[in-house]
Amino acid sequence: MTTRLLPAMTRSMAGSLLAGATVLVVAHLLFAVALETSPTSDEAPHLAAGVSYLATGDYRMNPEHPPLVKQLAAWPVWAGGQDPPLDSRAWDRADIWRFGDAFLTAQNEHGRTTLALARVVPILLSLVLAALVVVWSTRLHGATGGLLTAVIVALDPTLLAHGALVTTDVGFTLTWLLTLAALIAVRRHNTLWRRLLAGLALGCALSTKFSALLLLPLIPLIVFWRGWGQLRPLFSAWKDVLGTTLSIVAVATCVVTLAYEGDTGLWFQGLHVMRGGAETFLLGERHDAGLLHYFLVALPIKVPPATWLVLVLAAVAGWRRTREPDITDVEADGDRRLEFTVLALAGLYFFVMASLSKLNIGVRHVLPAHATLWIVAGGAARWPMHPVLSRAVAAAIIALAGVWNAWELRQAWPHPIAYASSLVGGPAALPRLLADSNVDWGQGLPALARWQKANASDGLFLAYFGNADPAAWGVRSQRLPAYGPVDESEPATVPTIPARLLVAISTTNLQGLGLGGLAPYTFLRDREPLVTVGGSFHVYDLSAPEDRLQLAESCARARWRRTARALRSLGTSRNLESPAPRGQHAPEARR
Repeated sequence: MTTRLLPAMTRSMAGSLLAGATVLVVAHLLFAVALETSPTSDEAPHLAAGVSYLATGDYRMNPEHPPLVKQLAAWPVWAGGQDPPLDSRAWDRADIWRFGDAFLTAQNEHGRTTLALARVVPILLSLVLAALVVVWSTRLHGATGGLLTAVIVALDPTLLAHGALVTTDVGFTLTWLLTLAALIAVRRHNTLWRRLLAGLALGCALSTKFSALLLLPLIPLIVFWRGWGQLRPLFSAWKDVLGTTLSIVAVATCVVTLAYEGDTGLWFQGLHVMRGGAETFLLGERHDAGLLHYFLVALPIKVPPATWLVLVLAAVAGWRRTREPDITDVEADGDRRLEFTVLALAGLYFFVMASLSKLNIGVRHVLPAHATLWIVAGGAARWPMHPVLSRAVAAAIIALAGVWNAWELRQAWPHPIAYASSLVGGPAALPRLLADSNVDWGQGLPALARWQKANASDGLFLAYFGNADPAAWGVRSQRLPAYGPVDESEPATVPTIPARLLVAISTTNLQGLGLGGLAPYTFLRDREPLVTVGGSFHVYDLSAPEDRLQLAESCARARWRRTARALRSLGTSRNLESPAPRGQHAPEARR
């Protein structure tokens, strides 16, 4: 008993220390990213919906996502006295895009403070997630494996890109892993207390994202399945299987009911409006519907190569351990290997089901499978079986992963949304490979404002993909046809054309997504920009007459006639007019 207790205590202490160190590093990086990130496309709708839930108890806004994480993020804002715009037409029509615009974007400078306050909650959830995967890896692979996972997690571009945003992705990943951990605990000792915890975790997952329905068939499999060829005990103990499953689901249902303040029917209504595939961009080609192989291609692009190398070593180590189990503690080693198998298969299961949904708007949608890779990667620290070489080789693996991943992350810093593996050309190549939240989600306005201040005193023209007001983030610009802003209509005032015509175009608009297939900026796709700012804005100098005429033709095709006429004229005024008032036309919702 004592020989088994001491290693368990050592793993627990090591896991706690490593988790604490990881939390400090991730917190520092997430706050740095948050300060450099303007409102991404989904944040204003999510935040406005959450505030409206707390203020009114009315859940009709943004029903395609359950309310829990939105409410948590909105609570500091609502508690601070910020009320939703209930007197707007958007509230009457349940138009979440206009409603989010009226709540956050219309606040101008004050909206920056509101968003910063709301982002504290997802950052905290991200820190809990980072700590959880490090502790779990330490439990499975020892202190060295936990350290390797900590290095990979702390420098993971996807976690840093989405961990500070008011969205549901990180919150759902956390509740997904907590549910798996709770079900594994029930498998070891099927007690009422552990079933209660499993039900609470499952209820939180179901109250965060409808994808949590994928957890339901895992309950009997994780708790009762004993291996291939052993299905008979699963059926013979059907009473225990049914009782355990129903008790966990009953607790989860209570949590969902509380999240909706007693009206569980709202959850089913939201499930009804949830949609699947959407317009997709992959490897330079636009597709009207989602692709089954999208995540198989996108995930290798967005995950650093050092992480993949470590995963290969972890797979080799896992195979070798099945052939050479730990004879000093056969029972504990067998439990850990079984737990590792359950976790890996659950991650693969989620990845396959997400691929079948064909919702191809970002690798953030497979973050639960991605987080599983972090834990699995810790097994690479046990790759060297020789007792003399093990420490030195493990230290080399950890150092390699840390240095390589840090170098990879630096290429996209401080805009990790626009990260791409150096094996495919890095961030510069990403606009030719992926779109949407993989590269351009409206995040780069602070960087564009700084660049403009230093390099474009006459202002610039902007085709912006996002829901923020560029002027509120310091960008002086005149608008061009773009897909993404709440206002897609042409400004009422005639624009003035400066002598030096600088145009900043978001990656999404450059790729030709949206705008009814017009793709107005195709003539710039093969041209090297002056600079790419914020990972998502491509700046071009179109002062030459032929460039100005091409831009005018693009505006004419988009029915921006006043802008087209101004570009065709020979005006050289250097005085940039103030941005026109925001209009009333809303784009088709993409999320």
